[in-house]
Amino acid sequence: MPDARDWEIVAALQDGYGLDDFDPADVQRVSEKIMITEEQYEKLVADGLIKPENLESEREKNQKKADSIFELATQTTYQLSTGQRRSVFVGSEDLFNVFYELTDFDGGEPADDMIRIPAEGWHPNDLHK
Repeated sequence: MPDARDWEIVAALQDGYGLDDFDPADVQRVSEKIMITEEQYEKLVADGLIKPENLESEREKNQKKADSIFELATQTTYQLSTGQRRSVFVGSEDLFNVFYELTDFDGGEPADDMIRIPAEGWHPNDLHK
C-alpha cells in the first residue's frame, strides 16, 4: 500500500469501526484492493472467469489473503534471541510494554548485553515527557 494511512483504513475495515474518520473514496479504494464483494463474484462467474463449482474455493483463497493483509495491519511480530516468535496487537499498550525494558531505563544505563532502542514519539506511559 503506497500510503501509510491505507494501513489504518485496513485496520478499520477489519473491525468495521472508525471508517467514518476516512474519506469514503479512500475507504472504497482500499477495500477494493483487499476484498471482493458478492456482486464481483457474481460477475466473475457470469463472465466465465470463475467456474461455479470453484466459487467456494476462490472465496476461501481470497479470504485467507484478506486475513493476511488484516493481520499485517493490526499485528506486530517480534522474535526473541531464543528464536521464539510472539505477536501483539499494534493498537494496544502490549506493544509498548513488550519493549519497555529495552527503551526506558529511568535514567539508568542498559546492561552490557542489552541493545538500547530509543523510543520515538510520545506514549502515555512515558513519564519523562
